[in-house]
Amino acid sequence: MSPFDLLTLLGGLAMFLYGMRLMGDGLRQGSSGTLKVVMERVTNNPIKAFALGIAVTALIQSSTATIVITSGLVAAGILSLHQSLGIIVGANVGTTVTGQIIRLMDLDSSSTAWLQIFRPSTLAPVALIIGVILIMGPTFRNSKAFGNVAIGFRPDEYDRGSECAD
Repeated sequence: MSPFDLLTLLGGLAMFLYGMRLMGDGLRQGSSGTLKVVMERVTNNPIKAFALGIAVTALIQSSTATIVITSGLVAAGILSLHQSLGIIVGANVGTTVTGQIIRLMDLDSSSTAWLQIFRPSTLAPVALIIGVILIMGPTFRNSKAFGNVAIGFRPDEYDRGSECAD
């Protein structure tokens, strides 16, 4: 490791820590009691916190970003350490699920039919169809938001040689 590599590493670490501090301060200043109440309600049960971690990671495609946001919420006093554990574990499971979806691109045509359903080339059109139905069809609470999430889920964006989302 050259001195320049060490300098780059330390500079990146400094930027990361400073960004975490800025995010925590901003969350502390900008959040009313409402955010804390909502986060307590969503993370009061470890299973719900776990599901939140998976959902957020699926939406933003990065467990690292989910963990950084969660750490910022803990630093701001909005979440407790106990509440954040379920989110962090869920974020890591969400990344694993994303990696498994990417791995399914290597299935050949001789594989069983039920596994073919989970190939990204099949999942993408299914997600788009579900999204369009939710946006244009029934008008229940948050149907448009769920439709946008379904349309945003596009596993076909990953190339054959790519790694996980992180």
